[in-house]
Amino acid sequence: MRRRRLLQAGLALPLLRWLPAGAQSPDRNLLATERPAAPGVTQNLPLLVAPRRALVIGNSKYDFGPLKNPANDARAIGEELKRTGFDVVVGLDLPRKQMLEAILAYSASLTRDHAVGLFYFAGHGVQLAWRNYLLPTDAAISKMEDIQATCVDVNAVIEGIARAANPMNVIILDACRENPFGKEVKVEQKGLSQLDAPAGTLLAYATAPGNLASDGDGANGLYTEQLLREIKVPEAKIEDVFKRVRLTVRRRSSGAQIPWESTSLEEDFWFLPPKEPLRLAQEEATRLRKAQEAERLKIDKMQRETAEQQRREQEAERALKERIEKARQEELAQLRREQEAQRLLREKMEKARQAEAERLQRELEAQRARLAEQEQERREKLEQEREEAIAKAYEAELAFWQKVTGTKQRAPLEGYLGRYPSGHFAELAQLELDTLLASQGEKKVEIAPQAQNPYTQGTSRADTAYKIGDRYTFVRKDPDTGEVHAQFTQLVTSITDEGVIFNNGALIFDRLGNLVKQPDGRRNTPRQDQPLEYVVGKKWTTRFSVTNNRGGVADSEFTFRITGRQKVTVPAGTFDCFVIDGDGFSYTGAGFKVQLKRVRRPIISETFRKIEGRVGAPRRRNFGKKEGQVLQNERVELVEFRQG
Repeated sequence: MRRRRLLQAGLALPLLRWLPAGAQSPDRNLLATERPAAPGVTQNLPLLVAPRRALVIGNSKYDFGPLKNPANDARAIGEELKRTGFDVVVGLDLPRKQMLEAILAYSASLTRDHAVGLFYFAGHGVQLAWRNYLLPTDAAISKMEDIQATCVDVNAVIEGIARAANPMNVIILDACRENPFGKEVKVEQKGLSQLDAPAGTLLAYATAPGNLASDGDGANGLYTEQLLREIKVPEAKIEDVFKRVRLTVRRRSSGAQIPWESTSLEEDFWFLPPKEPLRLAQEEATRLRKAQEAERLKIDKMQRETAEQQRREQEAERALKERIEKARQEELAQLRREQEAQRLLREKMEKARQAEAERLQRELEAQRARLAEQEQERREKLEQEREEAIAKAYEAELAFWQKVTGTKQRAPLEGYLGRYPSGHFAELAQLELDTLLASQGEKKVEIAPQAQNPYTQGTSRADTAYKIGDRYTFVRKDPDTGEVHAQFTQLVTSITDEGVIFNNGALIFDRLGNLVKQPDGRRNTPRQDQPLEYVVGKKWTTRFSVTNNRGGVADSEFTFRITGRQKVTVPAGTFDCFVIDGDGFSYTGAGFKVQLKRVRRPIISETFRKIEGRVGAPRRRNFGKKEGQVLQNERVELVEFRQG
């Protein structure tokens, strides 16, 4: 079945405000190719119990531009990582040869142990031709051409780590200081260049690409000081750690330094994991080892029995040959009788061996079936408990958000983002906080333009500047045949505290473009289908309820990821779009596959929705619909637009 995806499954389409996008090639080398699978049994072990390896480098003692804190930062990060279970190698004030040797040994350890990897560097860093370079202490730079020959290429380091085929990698670069060469060598751009994270990797910069980070006034740099604090927070997911660091650094620097991350992680990871997921991971690892040991013992037993059977056969045949040798002079008839006896004996022994092998195989298959049934029951129980816990946590978060939103005060919004950095309303909270801080005079740094950068698909921010008179026309069609089913126009008629009003109240969105009210009267609880910032690899979730005019309620849950960037052509023109894929379901039994192509507002959207079974599905109503029944398969695209 073709996978069709729509960012807002079956609901009214959010509108767009056209802003020209810089041309970018969709065929860039993004270092995001799939990594080879890690060989061996350990690739199946839960991530939480996988080995952890870290390489931490801090360079302070430069002959040019010496720094105060990188060596302190590296020592502190190394100690903190040891406390969270990492096997850490710390290198201080390393020349280029030792840096390369340490990186090579680190990559080899990731391959050998199939370990979770973390690489940290603090010191000077520069960019040249969109590639980033870490400066060893012995770098001799008298002209720009010396950088490539005497420094360490970050892009090459990341590519080498990606080839390790280990479960997950974290790369942290606190290397965005002032130009260390002064007026003698003028670098092309300040800070580091943007780079999209390879598969299974979280890439973190101390500040946004093209900007500078503070070396700090205390014992540690501003960024690493906050990172050290957040790593110690129990049960914090790794994405939440870096989001909290970003929020605190931004506030401490009054917007002059805002950390940046690019991520393509698929699984959750904690520095200090919750007890229950850790217990379940350890149980799963133990279960896998026991199952593998039981399988090995079964095979060993069968091999021993087969060897014994073969030994008996060989012994019988040897005895038979001896009797034949002694009876060589006997009558020919006696020889024929003995030969016949030999044939019958072999047939009997072969039948017995086959019967025993079949019995052992039946026992093994029955045991596997029992284990599989027990495992299925265990997983279904865990899934049910997980869904109940998620629902309870969501209700608490929703209540918190409803108290915070619209307060026009900084502290409640920062309190929500500190508590729920990846929450169901984090994008909305960040928009409100940005708006509030801007009104109070904050001049925050922005990511430098990356239009010609071949290692990234760039970054863009949602356009929230709707105006009365904005007008958008769309068509809804069959994605397979191209047959047009409907054409509709949406006009911004007013803008209020509630959001953006279209067609005199028939349709309402919030300022980020999330649906509030549909033309048929249905209303949504707060939701965040739309991201505030577009960058490839970004992932977020939403959970919401839709209430119709009769009081009926339908609950839905989605996970979204920005998967790429491409040029698309629709009747309204050709646009350079980000591609957002979503996967979700409603508790009426419908599963969704959704896709949206946007230039900070929607250009094309597709949805494919059908009844599907999931773990725990019997608790959901399907209103008599059959498993696999397609409920929706459509494409909506922009025909024309006009700004007010």
